[in-house]
Amino acid sequence: MIYDGDKVLNTLICLLVTTSMLTGCLGSEDVSDEGGDELEDWNVFLVASSMDLPSCDDSTDGRLYYVSSENAFQACSLGMWSVIDIFGPVGADGEMGPQGQAGADGADGADGEMGPQGPAGADGAHGEDGQDGEQGPQGPAGADGAHGEDGQDGTSFTIVGVVENSSELGEVYIGNAGNAFLVNSTTHIHVWNGDSWIDLGNISGPQGPAGISGEVGSTGAEGPTGPNGLNALIHTEALAIGGLNCPMGGNVVRIGMDDDGDGFLSTMEVDQTLYVCNGVNGIDANDGADGADGADGADGVNGSMPVVMETVVTVTSMKFYIDGIQQAEVGLYRGFTYTFEQNDSSNSAHPLRFSTTDDGTHGGGSEYTDGVIYTGTQGSNGLLTFTVPLDAPDNLYYYCQNDVNMGGVIQILSLGYVDS
Repeated sequence: MIYDGDKVLNTLICLLVTTSMLTGCLGSEDVSDEGGDELEDWNVFLVASSMDLPSCDDSTDGRLYYVSSENAFQACSLGMWSVIDIFGPVGADGEMGPQGQAGADGADGADGEMGPQGPAGADGAHGEDGQDGEQGPQGPAGADGAHGEDGQDGTSFTIVGVVENSSELGEVYIGNAGNAFLVNSTTHIHVWNGDSWIDLGNISGPQGPAGISGEVGSTGAEGPTGPNGLNALIHTEALAIGGLNCPMGGNVVRIGMDDDGDGFLSTMEVDQTLYVCNGVNGIDANDGADGADGADGADGVNGSMPVVMETVVTVTSMKFYIDGIQQAEVGLYRGFTYTFEQNDSSNSAHPLRFSTTDDGTHGGGSEYTDGVIYTGTQGSNGLLTFTVPLDAPDNLYYYCQNDVNMGGVIQILSLGYVDS
């Protein structure tokens, strides 16, 4: 509640402020030096905001300004602007007087004009981030991007064999560029680029843990009995004197398999032909005198079996070719001698060996050496000579000592048979 006395005091203060403002605007800026230490009335100046105050220096020292936007006075003193408090301390509340009679209602006053808009307040501090809202539904899929350019073609190689040491690869390789060999001693891959071997380094990773052994499978059903094998036949025929092959006569021996099973060796079934020729008869001399019985002469050197068949071994695409036939089946007779030439340079990394097991040591078997003599070096002057033992097994296998799946079958046959 505002009392009448308070209203009068407020009105007087407003008049005083207004009068001081007008006095400052209309009065002279000069300050008289007369009077000594006595203070004269201050001149009051008006500005809209504290930003409009002039510099506080010797020319403005002692001036009083009213800042309208702040409803406050500021004075310049000692080079600084200071706010002047024009209100004294609040007095104690007086005792409440008796309530007067209610006055008649006054007429409504006219609406005042809207004052000018005050300066914008400073931006408030940013509030804390709100919690993330729920994820909205997925938008439609965008259009497919353009296809990128094709990458450059890569290089590749094909592992075609295994050797124990890199020295077995040789400086010349008869094969295609891109063929590769695994070297067991180093576990490195070597690739032939058409001119030389390229070492690609170690390709083996760390050894993984041993897998669990599988259960033993049940024994399979016994297979049907195979057909009877073919019989070997031999046919001998005496040759008359004057023939082309044996001028002094002799015998021809023809050997072959009874392919048609008729018990007779036909011309198409002959695999080998041997000639045993008679020597030239000496000229009879005059009978000499009987000499004394001489001592028994020393035993002569044991004779050797002649080579009845010579075969040429080559290598193409990691396969043995016997006389030009890839992995040919070879038939040999017990007691006879045969040779396998490995002179061709394609054999340089492929030593020829025999075994009783298919693919030899690569198939879990061992090398068969009875009657086998190997001389020279494969790829230049290598020669395997094989005199077939009389107790040789019915089947042998030729294979490469270094590489898998290069060889074939050797069927061991016997001359002569007895049939019911």
